[in-house]
Amino acid sequence: MLLEILSALLVLASAEASKFTKIDTDPEVKREMNSDCTDALDCQLNGRCVQGRCLCDKGWRGKQCHQLREGLSWVLWPGDEAQPESASWGATIIEEDGLYHMWTDTIFQKEKDGPYITCYHTQGTQIIHSTSKTITGPYIFQDIALPPETNNPHVVKTSSGEYLLYHLNDNVAALPIPACTGWGLGGGCEQYPGNGSKTPCGAPGEGTIGIGVSKTTDGPWEVIYPMCDIGEKFSVISNPSAWVLANNSIVLAFRYAKGHTHKQGEAVAIAYADSYKGPYKILNPDISPFDVEDPFLFRNMGGYHVLLHEFNCTCPYGDPKMLPGAHAYSLDARDWYTSAYPAYTTSITWANGTKVALNYRERPELLFDKDGNPTWLITGAEVGHKYRYPSKGGPCQSVSIITKIEHQKEGKEE
Repeated sequence: MLLEILSALLVLASAEASKFTKIDTDPEVKREMNSDCTDALDCQLNGRCVQGRCLCDKGWRGKQCHQLREGLSWVLWPGDEAQPESASWGATIIEEDGLYHMWTDTIFQKEKDGPYITCYHTQGTQIIHSTSKTITGPYIFQDIALPPETNNPHVVKTSSGEYLLYHLNDNVAALPIPACTGWGLGGGCEQYPGNGSKTPCGAPGEGTIGIGVSKTTDGPWEVIYPMCDIGEKFSVISNPSAWVLANNSIVLAFRYAKGHTHKQGEAVAIAYADSYKGPYKILNPDISPFDVEDPFLFRNMGGYHVLLHEFNCTCPYGDPKMLPGAHAYSLDARDWYTSAYPAYTTSITWANGTKVALNYRERPELLFDKDGNPTWLITGAEVGHKYRYPSKGGPCQSVSIITKIEHQKEGKEE
C-alpha cells in the first residue's frame, strides 16, 4: 500500500520535479557548500541551479533560496477596539469572486477571576469567519464557524467544490471561561451558552484533529474525525495542514508530542489519504530533527515544502533573537531535508513603517499566485511583554497578521 501511495505522489508531482536528483549530503539538514549549488535541492526546491548558482523562484531570496522576501505587515484580527480582552493566533484565507474569506481562532486573553492580561494563545478558543474586499482588511465578522474549544483553522477546497476546514478540537465538555469573537468594542467576549465541542477520541484538553465539511464558505460545517487511529500511535496530535492533489487525494502534515525518530519534544509527521475522509497512512513519522510545530504544507514546481515554527532558542520570553521560521522540503513527501536557515524571523515592519521585534511568530500559512509563487505570509504574532499585566511588566497582545511577499524581477537577484 505504501509503495502505491508513493507512486501516486510521484505521478502527481510536476514534470520538472522528476528531473531533480539527490546529491551525497546530510539526509536531514542541508547546509551550505563551497559552491552555491549543484542541483535544485541545494536551492531548497525554491529555485533552479544555473551554472552553480541558485536562481530563486519569485518570493524567495538568499544563496540557497531559503528566505521569504518579506515586505510590510498588517494586523488581520482582532481590531484595536476588541483588544486586549480578545486575541487571535493564526488565520487561513480563501478568495472567492473578489471577496476574501478568513477563518481565525479567537482567544479570551484575560484570566477568569482577575484583571490580568496573559497573552495566552489557546484558552477559550473558537473559530470565526469574516470577510473583506481587500486581503489586508478590514475584515467584517460573519459567523462562528466552529464553537469552543476549537482552534488552528486551515481551509482548503476540493475540485468537487467542498470546503474542508481542518482544525484542532480540544475536547472540552464545559467551557469555564468566556469565548470571544474578536469583533467590536471589548471583543465580543461572553460565556458560551452551550456545552463545549466533544470529540470521539483524544484526552480532555488535548482532543484531536477534526475536519469541517461544507459546500459553502458560510457553512454549516459537518465535522468528521478521521484521525482517531492516528492519535492512538502519535501523542497529542494537532496543527493540521492539508494539500489537495489533482485527484482530490490529501497530503497532510500534523504536529505531535515526542518525536518518534529524533526524540524531540515536538515533531511533525506527514500522512496521505485517497480522500479527506481517510484512512490516513503515515509517509514519514518525523520529518525534521529540530523541535518544531505549526506546519504549513504546500507544493510548488520543485516539490513539497513545510513551513514550521521552530523552538530554537533557550532565551527568556520576549527575546527578539528567536528565529522561528523553519523550512523542510522534499521531492516525494517521504524523504525530507531541513534548512539550516530560517524562512522568516520575528522582525517585521508595519504598514506605517514602524519596525517591531515580536516575542513570538508562529502558525505560518502562505497564499500563492496562479503560478504557485508565494504572495502573502499569515502568522500569529505576539507583541509587548509576555508576563501578566498589570501585575508585572507591560501589556501584551496576540494577533493574526499578514505580510506581503515581494517578487523580484524575472531572472534578477539582489
